[in-house]
Amino acid sequence: MSAGRPALHEQPRRGDFPAASLQNHRRMTGPDPQSDSSMRRPHEDTTMSRETGAMARETGAMVARETGVMARETGAMSRETGTMARESGAMARESGAMARESGAMSRETGTMARESGAMTRESGAMARETGAMSRETGAMARETGVMTRESGAMTRESGAMARETGVMTRDTPLDDCVRMGTLFGMSNKCLRGMGFSQMYFGDKIVEPVVIVFFWLLLWFLGIQALGLVGTLCIIVIYIQD
Repeated sequence: MSAGRPALHEQPRRGDFPAASLQNHRRMTGPDPQSDSSMRRPHEDTTMSRETGAMARETGAMVARETGVMARETGAMSRETGTMARESGAMARESGAMARESGAMSRETGTMARESGAMTRESGAMARETGAMSRETGAMARETGVMTRESGAMTRESGAMARETGVMTRDTPLDDCVRMGTLFGMSNKCLRGMGFSQMYFGDKIVEPVVIVFFWLLLWFLGIQALGLVGTLCIIVIYIQD
């Protein structure tokens, strides 16, 4: 073989052929491993760059989404914080109002306590006055009791004098005309002069004129009028006193 051509089994070098012959030679002999690796390297780099860009975009999208979600959550938390702050302000205002009401109630309670103290002092003064009046009433009651006992003694003395006067009056005989009137008195004197005697009905004295009057009524009216006559007799007996 000549020196200018390569051997059949030798791998031709890249500078030994022109560009068109090199392509034909590649079709015939197959791809060159070194040239293929050098050609694949930019393609792989491009693919990796695209994948890296896609990953970067995905990462950016994920970061953006997560950032948006976090921003929305942060906004919701801010709104909740504002709501809680407003509620806390309202509660603080209500607490202030309640504190003012409690202060007003405390003042009213103090006023009522002072009024109760004044009323208690007045009640004590009234109780002392009532005690003084009770003592005076007791003294008056004791004086009244003494006077009552004296009045009782005088009443007993008056009763004794009245009994003595009654005894003296009973011992002194009265005229029949004075005791029974003129008609009955004169009739009683005539009957006693004729021999009619007095009758005793218990501690009562029945005069003859009453007995005669009883029998006359019984003769004119009959036994049916016995009750009426008895009643009249009792009345007459008590009239004699």
